[in-house]
Amino acid sequence: MIKGYGEKIENLYKNIRQTNLNELIKRRDYIKKIHPEILDIEKNIATIYLNMIKCKNKSSINELKLKISSLRSKKNNMLISINLPENYLDNIYDCKNCKDTGYILNKKCSCFFKNLSSLYLNDSELKILIQENNFENFDFNFYSKNHIGNHSTTPDENIKNIYKNILNYIKTFESTNTNLLFTGECGSGKTFLSHCIAKELLEKGYLVIYKTSEDLFNELNNYYSFKNDNSNKIDDSILMQCDLLIIDDLGTETPNNFYYSYFFNFLNKKIILNKKLLISTNFTLKSLQQNYSDRISSRIFGDFLIFNFFVDQDIRIQKKIKNKRVF
Repeated sequence: MIKGYGEKIENLYKNIRQTNLNELIKRRDYIKKIHPEILDIEKNIATIYLNMIKCKNKSSINELKLKISSLRSKKNNMLISINLPENYLDNIYDCKNCKDTGYILNKKCSCFFKNLSSLYLNDSELKILIQENNFENFDFNFYSKNHIGNHSTTPDENIKNIYKNILNYIKTFESTNTNLLFTGECGSGKTFLSHCIAKELLEKGYLVIYKTSEDLFNELNNYYSFKNDNSNKIDDSILMQCDLLIIDDLGTETPNNFYYSYFFNFLNKKIILNKKLLISTNFTLKSLQQNYSDRISSRIFGDFLIFNFFVDQDIRIQKKIKNKRVF
């Protein structure tokens, strides 16, 4: 659970249930005015059902079942006759799986994580970022068509290949277990494209969480620290259960051997559970190996699809020049 959101998600479900109950009350009041016989039939069904529960005679139980079936059919026909659906007086649920409780038995329902994600997004900087950083505003003109350095392709050719792969990744997101690693220098478009992916998947109803590396490592410390008994709780957390976790700027966190141990455990479990990750870093692959343990770098190199971004000039600087914001 994201810290501080327990009460918010509980209140959200209370409001959902109350809203649906109010709507059901309005519907019943409406039926009472225009066709009260329908409510009388419901009362008869309830009475017969109680008698059936108390009854021990199998033959009598079958007769009562037939009566209930006949009354339900009569009720449905009455509703249809006044141009209302058969389920007009049924309990109303936003989520029929958990009946708007957020839980199925003792397991969190899929709607729980989506609702929690919405609450989190409303308070997150990501909500603001994806308004600007999205595919509609993606500009290939920031990527040169000239060869630079030792790269076999131009920045333009490279980003168009990445762009094509990312569109396919989004299209096949449900059926793939692919994790992504974006490498490259500052201002090459890694974070921007991460936000583009987040926006598209959020709009498709997926649970996407965005964390800077520093924030993630601090949260992992809260779960795994010896001071706390929360190590098992992370399995049920939004960090573990989200459809995609975006970790931005890996390598900017404060170095700490305990943190790296926590990170490996977390990374390993996410991969085992097929809970997808997108990691962006300014490190080269060689720098990742040098700065992280063999276990971490091996996991990343072996289980992530790697895309390297490169430009001839920092895109942030290009944008400032374009918008005449350089003083």
